Amino acid sequence: MAETSAGFVLSGSNSRWINSYQGAVTSAILATPNGKAPLMFLDELDKVRTFDRPATAPLYGLLEPVSASHWRDEYLELEMDVRPISFVFAANDLSAIEAPILSRMQVVTVPPPTPQQMPAVVNSVDQMLRSEMKGMDAAFAPLPKTLVRKLTAMPPREILKTLRRAYARCARRTPPYNVGRQLEARDFR
Repeated sequence: MAETSAGFVLSGSNSRWINSYQGAVTSAILATPNGKAPLMFLDELDKVRTFDRPATAPLYGLLEPVSASHWRDEYLELEMDVRPISFVFAANDLSAIEAPILSRMQVVTVPPPTPQQMPAVVNSVDQMLRSEMKGMDAAFAPLPKTLVRKLTAMPPREILKTLRRAYARCARRTPPYNVGRQLEARDFR
């Protein structure tokens, strides 16, 4: 949602406009198999840019059951019942979200990982990196426990950036087909 500039991204743009198109809600409905209901995940709700008509404007109708029963996509000029759609939103700062929007939601606070959970977070980030880049599992040995412990002091986004840099440095300093390379302290400088 941080990059969404207007509500028409969700609700569709007026069909009289050049380059108009249906909204993301209609696209989700059309992409969902018959007999199933879509799940829409909208991230960074607290970072929506506010213009004359904020990108959150369609949420008033989408999240209110009465209006959701006859919600309208502007492009298709078609009313539809969108109540079966499940919405999940993520935000870092609830105070940045309009109170009327928040009042239509069930807010669940997810606490930051505990120190006991952080080794699993580090390993999860490492596995995500390894799955993104083919051959990394063969090229690099598993992270040593001492390194995992050091990384647990960082937030997950920093862990990801740090591991990316370390793998790149390690790959540059060792021959290309050296299987089972081990990250070292100098890779993290």
